[in-house]
Amino acid sequence: MAGFPQWKFRSARQFAKHLMKRLRSAGDTREARFEESSFRIVFHTQGQPVGSVNLTNLYSEYLHRRAPDRQRFLDDAVRSLLAPHKTLPDEFIDARADIMPCLRSRNYFAGMEATADLEGGTSIPYLPIAEHLALAVVYDFPEAMIMISQEQLDLWGVTFYEACEIARENLASMDVIRFASIQGQLFVSATEDHYDASRLILDELVEELPITGTPIAMVPSRDKLMIVGSDDIEGIHAMLKMASSSLAEPWAVSGMPVARIGDEWTPWEPGPEHPCSAEVSRLRVQSLQTDYAEQIERLRELANFAPEHFATFNACHLPRTGRATSYCNWVNGATQSLPRTEHLVLLTGEKTRKNVPERFCVTWHDAMPIIGHLLEPDDIYPTRYRVQAFPSREQLGQLPLAEIF
Repeated sequence: MAGFPQWKFRSARQFAKHLMKRLRSAGDTREARFEESSFRIVFHTQGQPVGSVNLTNLYSEYLHRRAPDRQRFLDDAVRSLLAPHKTLPDEFIDARADIMPCLRSRNYFAGMEATADLEGGTSIPYLPIAEHLALAVVYDFPEAMIMISQEQLDLWGVTFYEACEIARENLASMDVIRFASIQGQLFVSATEDHYDASRLILDELVEELPITGTPIAMVPSRDKLMIVGSDDIEGIHAMLKMASSSLAEPWAVSGMPVARIGDEWTPWEPGPEHPCSAEVSRLRVQSLQTDYAEQIERLRELANFAPEHFATFNACHLPRTGRATSYCNWVNGATQSLPRTEHLVLLTGEKTRKNVPERFCVTWHDAMPIIGHLLEPDDIYPTRYRVQAFPSREQLGQLPLAEIF
């Protein structure tokens, strides 16, 4: 790196190598190895894996920073990577004030679970919210958030749900909450303290906003919470447009809107006649496609299965409406695990009279009453289904076909 400015790197690999060098200089005694295929640093002590860090968000944020700010960002990044070495308070009474909620995509925590299984790490408890989001608790150091493991909670003698409530109270007591109003009815958080997404759990905050209709919210990144009323179509369009841009930025969370029904957040999926339906579908399919792609990489590493065993979550547009949708291929004779998609394409292995591969396209909703018993759901996120058998000719003939190509 001699003669090359520390705030500028020619490649992602050079960025990773620089961080490892800085960690060694700061006294980190772990052996650090860079895995270019997964873009992460894996740490070992005496030949045993002791953790890893995915560099995707760090590198993305580094690239988004102005050149004069990059050196300071690197300093902060090194401090944050060293933070797990810090000792948490022995007594919960001493830790209580620094416990905070952390809302991320549910797939984020699924990835942490897979890493823990692979590297022997500790379990991080979390609470699913609106199916595709999840809440954990962190200890808030000045330079980093440290996820609190179940082992640490047990040492403190505190349940996960007690810790969540305390974290919620700590977040609610902060006096820095700010919302910017866009077009009068779309409210966007402007705090930028890394807890904006987590404020989705503050019911009192949502109730105070002057919106009309059911609260609709999105958390496209950890530093952005957007809330609008279901009656404000222009506001929803603006929210979806802003979310689409935010998903390309560092620390993305989710592109799926949620609705406040009663006292719970649930996925918001407006009907096909809703003026925002097409854009909601596009963002939903985009988010799930990313989640499933990351999941397949995890499953291949954990189970060492052949790639074709995990059917791919595919995106396409319906020919008549142009609306985004999803499908997966169910292949006759293959041992498969299928993602949950809106459509199924069943490939029999035979050919039609026109000498093209025979296929049956059907919506998932229409297929399940007829062939759903041939699939066994796995207890993982995103949901996948193990194929038990391929549908018979009689069952294929009962399927109400759908046009998706």
